[in-house]
Amino acid sequence: MAWIERCLFEENISHSEENPSKQSFLKRQKWVMVGFAMLIFGISFLEYRQPYYFVQDDNFAQFLSVVLEGCRAFMKGAILDWSPYQFLGFPVASTGEYALTYPPTYFSFIIARYLLGNELLTLDVFCILHLVAGYFAAYWLLWRNKLHPFLAAAGSLSFILSGYTLIAGRSWFPMIASVVWIPLLFLSVTVLKQGNPGWKWIIGTGSMVGIFFHAGHAQMWMYAIMFFLFSLTVLFCSGQLSFRKVLYAIPALLFGLAIAMPLLIPQWSIVRGIPRDPFLVSGIPYKGIGAMLLPFPFIRAPFPETSWGTVYDQGHLTPFYYSGTIFFAVFLGAILAISILLLFGKNKRLLLKRFIADNIWIILALLALVLAMGHRGLLWTIQAQLPIFNKFRMPFKFLHYFNLFAVMGGGVIIERCLRTARKKELWALFLGTAVCSLMLYHVSLSSASFYSYGDRPSRLQSYKDRFNISDFSDRGNIRRVLSLTSDRSPKSGYVFSLNHNFPTFFHVHAFGGYDYFIDKSPYFSKAKENLFSRPSEAAIAYGIRWVVIDRDIEEKKMADARSLGLASFLLAQGVKRRVTPDYVLVRLNNAHPLVFVEGHPRGALPFSVKNNGLDIDTSRILIAGGRIVINMLWRPEIMVMHGKEKLKCEADLWGRVVAEVPAQVKIVSFRYLPPWKAGFAGGILCLAGAIAAYFLLRMRIL
Repeated sequence: MAWIERCLFEENISHSEENPSKQSFLKRQKWVMVGFAMLIFGISFLEYRQPYYFVQDDNFAQFLSVVLEGCRAFMKGAILDWSPYQFLGFPVASTGEYALTYPPTYFSFIIARYLLGNELLTLDVFCILHLVAGYFAAYWLLWRNKLHPFLAAAGSLSFILSGYTLIAGRSWFPMIASVVWIPLLFLSVTVLKQGNPGWKWIIGTGSMVGIFFHAGHAQMWMYAIMFFLFSLTVLFCSGQLSFRKVLYAIPALLFGLAIAMPLLIPQWSIVRGIPRDPFLVSGIPYKGIGAMLLPFPFIRAPFPETSWGTVYDQGHLTPFYYSGTIFFAVFLGAILAISILLLFGKNKRLLLKRFIADNIWIILALLALVLAMGHRGLLWTIQAQLPIFNKFRMPFKFLHYFNLFAVMGGGVIIERCLRTARKKELWALFLGTAVCSLMLYHVSLSSASFYSYGDRPSRLQSYKDRFNISDFSDRGNIRRVLSLTSDRSPKSGYVFSLNHNFPTFFHVHAFGGYDYFIDKSPYFSKAKENLFSRPSEAAIAYGIRWVVIDRDIEEKKMADARSLGLASFLLAQGVKRRVTPDYVLVRLNNAHPLVFVEGHPRGALPFSVKNNGLDIDTSRILIAGGRIVINMLWRPEIMVMHGKEKLKCEADLWGRVVAEVPAQVKIVSFRYLPPWKAGFAGGILCLAGAIAAYFLLRMRIL
């Protein structure tokens, strides 16, 4: 019992006389580099076995094309605010999903395009750079929590190469960015606990909070802030932090909001009011906990969303739960040990208070694990009743936080045990080696993703030539293509379907696309409803000349009855030809151009695409003035201008933009203008609040 208490309670430990912050970097550099070498070996193996390892699932179907388009615009000196190629025109940078306000995105593109000579490697470069930076950030966090350097390196690998990081990261690239900012944010908690905060701590913490928001996943950012505030609350209530120290979080968070606000307000203007999918609420199953303890194939556990993935993915997603066994086993041991002490100990209240005070990371890990279990853990059900949090889905995302906190909590307990051991160095090397070996074995198994497509990015250009994409390009009278194909397919040649966001890569104007917030917006939802309810008229109005139909849907093998009915109707309306064994191309007649004079749809007005809209040439047709139809969906942020003069514009019955053009106007500018100014104004207010709060703290008024 005494040995258990020595492991669980900090004050019963004989600390090393040397403060970790004063250790020479050279003494621990070798252990850092050993872990770093294993990280590089693991990443190299993944890329060698599966080139473009980090471009699967949504990274391939949604993010890659739009991120590349945004980076190309940036290299020309602009932010991609809006794109005409999908969803009848859609916001891009202000959605926040594509990390186009996040500088590392462009840095990755520059490396991929100009150093490696292949811009299709952008997301791989992005992910690898963040894994490397995350390794050092997590190591720094563990080392500041007084772990032996090799244990810190092994713990960092457990987090960075965990199943969640690799499998979720190769499916959703913003997840990889969080491996840098989450450890750094909780490093600031460690620094606050160990020292006295000041303006440097405020700026450092605020920078982490603000930059993290721009990395592309607001839900993970919200969870980080939640755990950050919860950790400060627990440390204060347990006497580890003074109230004055906790107050320093106010200016830090305000400074972070000042950095986030320029994107936060435009993003909120897009996503507010959009319904969320009520079905994606599955937490990790009970077998998933077993899969955290033992690697695949010793334990097999289903993925929380059992409908995801190909047949191969569904049989190989068990490594999603794994993070190296040892730190997780120690975490479980700590929970079991404190349970035994509380069951048989005398002063239960004091024991629990001491455990919470000395094991903040175990407490955070337990909270994250319960939340990750979804409705099984009840806490998720309670949280889902709160504003903003009731919009979030997929409780398994908490597993990312659990992996870090379990490594930290388990690592601290291991270090406490080793400090009283005679052969501490040998035990540290043994445990560190065991963790690293298990993680490298685990890496060899991490070949699944949330969905594995048969196509690879390297073949996109060859598909462009084979599919005769020039038929849909910006040459001549531009019209749109509609894809009525499978939502997913592991077959090679799926990009022929022009589904999801592949049209953006090819610069093909498409009716739909892949972006949850845009797809569920009231503007595009109305357009979709028009297409299903009045397909013939809507196809003409929205400029749909080509329809790509999947053979499976043609042969009535698909479950979507509405898509099947629409495909059958359009097949009867147009001329079809089979372009591949899997896809049929149907050509429709009478489709309206993308820009034309109202009432005269046979004559298309020429235009050029800009980063935030279109420049329309009206010099030859509208000499006496008139109304033009811009076949893009109207939104409140849409503005039509002649020079600096705003022209009257509104939505017609189809939701398209109609503008009044005065006589003798040669060029009309159609622009999507997100509320960037409101965002920067909000940022300035938050910055002023941060400065005011800091000086109030300095003067001891706050």
